[in-house]
Order: sequence, then C-alpha cells, then structure tokens
Amino acid sequence: MLRIKNLTARYDSAPVLTDLSLEAGPGQVIGIIGRNGAGKTTTFRCILNQMPQRDGSIRFNDVDLTRVAPNRIPSLGIAFVPQGRGTFEELTVGENLSLVRVPKQEARARLDAATKKFPLLLERWNQPAGTLSGGEARMVSLARAMMLAPKLVLLDEPTVNLSESRLATLTGLVGEWRSRGAAILMIEHNLDFLFATADRVYVIDRGEVAFQGLAEDLRRNGKAELKKLFGLDQPQSQSKLVSSTYEN
Repeated sequence: MLRIKNLTARYDSAPVLTDLSLEAGPGQVIGIIGRNGAGKTTTFRCILNQMPQRDGSIRFNDVDLTRVAPNRIPSLGIAFVPQGRGTFEELTVGENLSLVRVPKQEARARLDAATKKFPLLLERWNQPAGTLSGGEARMVSLARAMMLAPKLVLLDEPTVNLSESRLATLTGLVGEWRSRGAAILMIEHNLDFLFATADRVYVIDRGEVAFQGLAEDLRRNGKAELKKLFGLDQPQSQSKLVSSTYEN
C-alpha cells in the first residue's frame, strides 16, 4: 500500500504541491490528471525521493520512502516509466535491459517474459536506443519495468507515441500487473485509456487534490465535473479535452 499524507513540495521558494494526500492499494490502478504544471510529475519525483524540498509522509508497505536513497527505490519493487523516451540513448536495447537489477536465478525468465510481451525488442537488440522511434523507446521502458516484477508502478503519460496495437499491449500489461497485486499510479492525458483502466482518479489543480473519486463516476459525469473544477466554459468533446486540457 502506498500512502501519501500532507505532501508539500517546492522548487526553491515556489510551492508546487500543497498538503496533497493519496493512496494506492494492491491491485488498484489510480489515475492522476490535471493541467500542465499542476504538480503531477512532481508527485512522482517525491515518491522516488528526488525532491529534497518537501514535507509530509510517503510510505510504501510501511517503508518510509523519504529515508530511502533514490538509487535504492527499485529494490523495493517500485518501477518508474518516465514521460518521454526514458532510455539510455547511447546504449543498445539489450544493454538498457541488462541494467535492471534482478535476482540472478530469475534474470533469464524475466527477460524472456519481457521480450515475449514486446518481441520487437529482440529485433532491435543491438540497436542504440537513441535510434528508436518514440513508441519503440517506450517499449524498452515498459520492458524494464516488467523485469522488476514490480509491486508499485509509476506510469507518466504511458500512452504517448503508442500505436493502437501497442496501446492494446499496454492495456493488457496494466491488467497483468493489477492481477498480480501491484499498485499502479498513472499520470495520463488520454481520458479514454484512463477511464478504461483506472479504479480511482485524483484531479490535481495548483498542487492540491481538487477532486477524487471512482473513475466510473467521473466518466459518467466527466464533462460537468471538469467544467466545474477548471471553469471550462466552451463546450468540448471528451477527445478535445484529452488533447488540450490535460496536456503535460
């Protein structure tokens, strides 16, 4: 269980998060949405202990993450798929995957599972990651997360640059993680994908939780709620909200 309580974070003297609290339990998919600069990615940085200027409590399975060195976070079973490419560009695909620290006796099985999920990686094995397309680079990041056998997954805009077939693969992977009891936190601007996969949604505005509730409730009443929360006076289709209101 991930529990964040009264989290406040700032860059120098500028506050980014104010008294933010959220939870994610085993097998839950939690969606996080909000405007550009609302504090979504900063929340992930705090979980990964990459924000020195912050206050509040962040605990995962009774471990105080604020006392864990950032390079030790993955050893707790916490996987992070960052926004953008998320690869070591000068290294090959194979070298990127070999950097994941896993028990030696399980390394081959985990690698086989990842490349079975993303077979294109075998074709690109000796290719520098910097020469991959955006969608292919995202496959490398997701494969690395798979190899950790994660208990908590942080996904930052995971659908960016994905084709429909790869989006279907991502949907299946999220379902597999959920079925194995992993908690999943997902920042996502694609509302169709978010509502199809998330159990609960937190809307962050100006560093605070402006709304939280069941994803299904927000899906049914989404336009009214979003208009109320963000003052969206112009009538927009949900697809337009995806591309404009929630761009990161």
